[in-house]
Amino acid sequence: MQSTITSSSGEVARVSVRRSESADAEAIQLLVTPEAMQLFGPIDVLQLLEKANLAVSLATEEEGEVVAHAAFFDHPDAAWVDPPEWETFLRERFNATALTPWNTLFLRLYVSQSCFSASFQHIISAVFNTTPDLDFVCLLSHTPVTLETALEELLDPLPEDREGELAAWVCHRHRLCPRLHVRPARVADHDDVMHILAQQTKILSAINRPYFLSELIEAQDEKNHAAVCECDGTITGFINVTAEVNVRRLQEHFELTYFHGLCKVNRDEDADPSSEEEESPPEVPQEQPPEQLEDPDPEGEQESQEEEEQEVPPAKLKKFSTEPNAFCIQFFFSEKNYEIRALDFIPYIFQLFPDLDFCIVTVPTMSPDFPLLQNFLRVPPRSGSLLPSDLYILHRDGLRGVDVRPATESDRDAVADLAAEAGRRGKVLLRDLDLIYRAPSECPFRAFVADAGGAVVGALIIRDEKDTEYIRARYNIENFIYFSHHAISEHAQLLHFALRRCFQHFSRQFFKETLRLARKSTFYHRVYPLGSVREDCCVHHLDFVLDCAVPVRPRRQIVYPLKELGVNAPAKCITDEQAPFALNLISRKLTMEPKLTVNARIVLVGASDTGLSFLEALCFCPHLRFKNLTLISTHGFPNDCSLAGVKFLTTSHAYRSKYMAQLPLRSCVAEVCAKMVAINRKSKHVVVSNSAKIPYDYLILCTGLQYQVPCPTGADQVGSADEDLREERPFPPRYSGTVPSNMFTLNDSHDCNAAKQWLVENFVRRNENAIVYGNSIDAFTAVEMLLRIGVRGSCIHLVLAPPPRPFADDSATSDVNEEPASESGVAADSPPAVDIADEPVPDIDGAADSRPEIEASDDRPRESDVTDGPPPESDVAEDLPGEIENAIDSPRESDVTDDPPPESDVAKDLPGEIENAIDSPRESEIADDLPRESDFTKDSQLENETDLPGESDLTDYLPSESDVTNDPPPEIVDTNDSPREVEITEDSRPETDVVDESLPENDVADDIGQSAPESGINDDPPPEIVDTNDSPREAADADDLPPEIDEANDSPRETDAADDSPRESDDGNDSPDDSSPDNDDRNDEVDDADVSPREDDGADDSPRETDVTDEPPLNTDVADELPGEADVTEEPATDLDDRTDATREASPGLGASELPPPDPGALRDPLPADLISNEPQPPEPGGLYFPDAGVESAVMAALETSQVNVHHNCLLMQMNDGDYPDPLTSVSFRTATEPLRLTCGVFINLSGRGVDSDAFRSINSSFLVFDGRLVIDAAFRTNDASIWGAGPLTKFSRSYYSDEWSHANFNSKEVGRELAARLLRHFDPTLEAPRRTPAGAGRLVPIYMRPKIQGGKLPGKLNYLHVTKPVARSPRGPPVRQGRRIATGCPESGDYFCLHLDQNQVVETLTCLSSKPLPVHNLMRLYSKHQKLLGQLLIRLHLQQIQDLYSFFSQSWCLAIFHDRFSDFEDEILQDTADDVKVDGEDPRGAAIEDPASRAALRIKAAKYLSFNRNLLPMFLCPDDL
Repeated sequence: MQSTITSSSGEVARVSVRRSESADAEAIQLLVTPEAMQLFGPIDVLQLLEKANLAVSLATEEEGEVVAHAAFFDHPDAAWVDPPEWETFLRERFNATALTPWNTLFLRLYVSQSCFSASFQHIISAVFNTTPDLDFVCLLSHTPVTLETALEELLDPLPEDREGELAAWVCHRHRLCPRLHVRPARVADHDDVMHILAQQTKILSAINRPYFLSELIEAQDEKNHAAVCECDGTITGFINVTAEVNVRRLQEHFELTYFHGLCKVNRDEDADPSSEEEESPPEVPQEQPPEQLEDPDPEGEQESQEEEEQEVPPAKLKKFSTEPNAFCIQFFFSEKNYEIRALDFIPYIFQLFPDLDFCIVTVPTMSPDFPLLQNFLRVPPRSGSLLPSDLYILHRDGLRGVDVRPATESDRDAVADLAAEAGRRGKVLLRDLDLIYRAPSECPFRAFVADAGGAVVGALIIRDEKDTEYIRARYNIENFIYFSHHAISEHAQLLHFALRRCFQHFSRQFFKETLRLARKSTFYHRVYPLGSVREDCCVHHLDFVLDCAVPVRPRRQIVYPLKELGVNAPAKCITDEQAPFALNLISRKLTMEPKLTVNARIVLVGASDTGLSFLEALCFCPHLRFKNLTLISTHGFPNDCSLAGVKFLTTSHAYRSKYMAQLPLRSCVAEVCAKMVAINRKSKHVVVSNSAKIPYDYLILCTGLQYQVPCPTGADQVGSADEDLREERPFPPRYSGTVPSNMFTLNDSHDCNAAKQWLVENFVRRNENAIVYGNSIDAFTAVEMLLRIGVRGSCIHLVLAPPPRPFADDSATSDVNEEPASESGVAADSPPAVDIADEPVPDIDGAADSRPEIEASDDRPRESDVTDGPPPESDVAEDLPGEIENAIDSPRESDVTDDPPPESDVAKDLPGEIENAIDSPRESEIADDLPRESDFTKDSQLENETDLPGESDLTDYLPSESDVTNDPPPEIVDTNDSPREVEITEDSRPETDVVDESLPENDVADDIGQSAPESGINDDPPPEIVDTNDSPREAADADDLPPEIDEANDSPRETDAADDSPRESDDGNDSPDDSSPDNDDRNDEVDDADVSPREDDGADDSPRETDVTDEPPLNTDVADELPGEADVTEEPATDLDDRTDATREASPGLGASELPPPDPGALRDPLPADLISNEPQPPEPGGLYFPDAGVESAVMAALETSQVNVHHNCLLMQMNDGDYPDPLTSVSFRTATEPLRLTCGVFINLSGRGVDSDAFRSINSSFLVFDGRLVIDAAFRTNDASIWGAGPLTKFSRSYYSDEWSHANFNSKEVGRELAARLLRHFDPTLEAPRRTPAGAGRLVPIYMRPKIQGGKLPGKLNYLHVTKPVARSPRGPPVRQGRRIATGCPESGDYFCLHLDQNQVVETLTCLSSKPLPVHNLMRLYSKHQKLLGQLLIRLHLQQIQDLYSFFSQSWCLAIFHDRFSDFEDEILQDTADDVKVDGEDPRGAAIEDPASRAALRIKAAKYLSFNRNLLPMFLCPDDL
């Protein structure tokens, strides 16, 4: 709320009243005066901000300076009266009978700048305006006290205290914001009403009836009424209601059974029920609110409604009386400053219809929320309803007040009626209620009821929360509360909640009063997964709780080496596992902070990592409540991922079963378990496989890529050369025959679990061949799964299809589990996928009539449509018949490759009546960053290609090397999200002056916790540090060592943000770990002891941390097996001291350490040239199927050991020799030498990943541009403004000239989060308007920074993890890499750990292959960390202090880096150093650390970081312990 205020000196300032934040505490404290302390007593500002129900600040608009603040509570100071008893206290001491918990707040603090004495009036007026139920603001204080002038003018004293101890004042609403006067509308009001209407909408231009309002007022009768509201004689609002309601239509489209179908209940039980069916309510056309009348295409709206009438089948309605029992609000509008007070209309309109119980209003789904709907209940639509409106209902009983009180035994029968509505779970509520009645003093539960006029309408049961430390450690509750300001006794768990629907709008008042009566400050509500044994609570209805609560994000957990830490480990209550649950939080301040409801129908197709990340971001918006989220997926949300799904397929470690259980997705998103088969863009609905129609306002396509059923070529089985195998048909047809019952195409956990169950029941005990066909890493993980369930290795045939290309570098790494199963392992250059069938495109409702008939012979895609290769230069529509090529709804490639229009241009083409609409969504708001329709339909030709950016244009906006640093130029990603030439071509040789740099004396990690490994320097050679030069490394001579390295230039953190591998964010990006030492393999330990004899070996499954030093690694020359690497030998690692810290005092400095810090003299010694050289290097060796040739060699050796038969370069030719394929008994393959024919007992297919055929037909037949993938722009939009796409399903338009970049190159979770951020711009009013981008920036594709992750279980019981930065799919030149490779262990021995550092010495690639469980989420945190932050990694390697990277990163000093809030701490440090120090030609961070004052400030901040996170980092010694 904005206004102006005049100071005592005459200065006029523009100010706004807003809710106070914790960041305002310091400014508020400066406003506290001795007079304020005398009036309000001792003042703890932060405590008041944390506990206040409503805290308000008055701040200037320009600078945001706080000039006044007030804090309001729902009870007086507890020092004067117990909070539950204040009502009786005031009535007895001050005779204040009008003050009730429902209408009163208490002023506990008011401070302001002395020059702004009018601040109090502005704040109080804003409080009354935003709190419709508030009538009194009361102030209690000790006597005698003199109020300042601003308070004395507005506060009236209450009668004197009968005991003479206190003084009380009260401020009445009517002095500042009197309730609006409502009266019948008159024709004379026409001009005043039209003035309000003209400010909000130009509806007259659409209706072409300039005097419709006067006609509406004149037409008032018994069933039609119009009213206006006045404030000081000025009309501020208008409403029109009617009792002529088409109840039958509403019954067909909405679930009205609970409301008796909006009909009056037939009280005559003896009446013939058949008479109710014979008589039907009159078909009265229902008037629409102004928002619906603004449709610029009334003919299209009428046609759509006629279609809906035909499509919606008659509902099976419960028999009620046919007489309607509802009246409808047809028109409502109000001045903006009085919108919140529109509720004053409600009692008046109910008086107009004394015999009707329901007030209803229909609102378009895209209409923004407005205050009038706060007391209304949204009714869910019926399945299959395509009506583009939501129905809201308010019952007459909702106007009655509600009192909250403790439950008594006399309430049991009424509570039993509430429990009966909840069904089976209601019995649990009654069970706990009886426990309270039997032993109230001993029972840990407390019950409260909501009483409306003597009738119990709600019940709530709580108990003290005993797991507060667990919740604090596992969930980010400190995003909403300061945990240290809440006593343990103030936390409570919400067990049961029941409230009648008609009183839904009292939910916040119910929770607020319960918190006060129970003396609590926070409620926690746990939502367990379906079928959980802990699901013993009754919440009816859950939506009522979610409307008041905020969802809390789970935290990523550190995997602790508990045995090594000993007494220094976190508390057992933190590390012990509990059943996972989603957490919702209700605090005192949230009870007076309503959410903004979003009713837009957002439909997501595909439960991929991208889609789940998109839904997660929307569901965790604390101030928004999305009511219409729908997921369409073949098997719904992924579940049981901890079983076979993780083992058959690789995983991205993004959405595991435990993390999914901690998300509120199932509570907020409707599931449709089906496949999308058609899209009707005209009627805006999706047709799914069960013929249901799902309407949408925004359709998000994230189906990803799936393995397809292989189609035998039927050609000769003999090939002359390997090249012949790659010459497949240009567009291989989709297999349309019978799928054999023993063939399994694995795409998600559901497929994997079904395959495992079939194998265990029908195959394991049979001596038949199991054939695994594919060419991705998933094929190897599937073989391991077969071995684990008991299939003999000699019966397994791994048939490897021709690989797409050898791995030249880490760029070939795929992002697994993009569709929890279907998008997994998407390789950029995978072989052509079979995408479509040789059949006609089916007709789609609404689209078939607008396009010519397509012949079946022409329904064959080009090669570009089904492969990853670039399509021909011709337009996408060239191959279609001529009559289709010119169709309006079938845009050519040129139609979507035009430059995206500026946002300002979009609004210019919109009609004025929509542009200024208030109660309906403005077109400019919904599509402010969407392209104009003309941009997708105009016949622009490609001769204007000169306007499109060329390769040189993409680099015009890149900063020069001098703009960044004097260090060797990193592989910089342009700040304008443009792919740089340097990333995808040869890197220019840097001008290196590193030899002149000097080593720092210490690093940040040493300051935090003396991060020093504890191993003596020995004579063993250091681990493998490979520069990957063609020439072998030369031993460094001490006499020839270069000078010392300067820290400022050695680790230029300034360039990290522009580098290809910047640090990853901590905002819930990583799914929480299972927080046990074997966290990531816990999901791998399937209980198959009765089937799998290979799982008896428990030694391989023990945590690595406990025995990493028991056995030295084998003496293996890794370089001998990797061509092109330097010859490096490796000696057995020396045993490290495996002691645990007995006491914290034994640890020097701030933290425990296992290894001593490097000798200061050694730190000053220069490093060998091979440790600091940044010369361009040849590509590292890669395998055919793995990015690391050593890993591939180890896997092949394990397959040979297990007697698995491996066949290379095979192409499927025939099934059952061409006969009927079910069941599949034999398969034939074409090879480079001779045909291969195998008998078959089961066929596991992991080949041919591509776009699903149904998804392709849906996209193609709806005339969305498809060019091998769904074509989108940089803002995720297709050529339809309502349809967006993301993930590997998509590609960028060719106008960007960046075919090497697509969403498949990036972390899918990050892409989904950015997709949600784009969509939130249309719904979140708190977001700032996007900044205007520079000219040409719209032509740049976005580049995302988070790493691509792939992991799984490989043959030989090897745990595999690969983390790498996003890279382009097809570099334009030979891969050149700067940096160095560090490796310890040997892949064959199962202790392989490889790091690759870029030219800035930042970790950009991580590869692990271990026979022991991997602490995956710990290791992933190493990505983007500088080697100095990792305990001076290069120096310790040079000093031969590290023999095994696994044991090095399992030491306790690393745990501070693995903490989920470390990145926030790192950001704070970098921001401070960047702001405080500006050094030309040097890295400011290095200069800041060298400065003694800055180093001291850094140590203080590090100590604060460790102290604040002491519950999870107790192994570090904090200053408070000294």
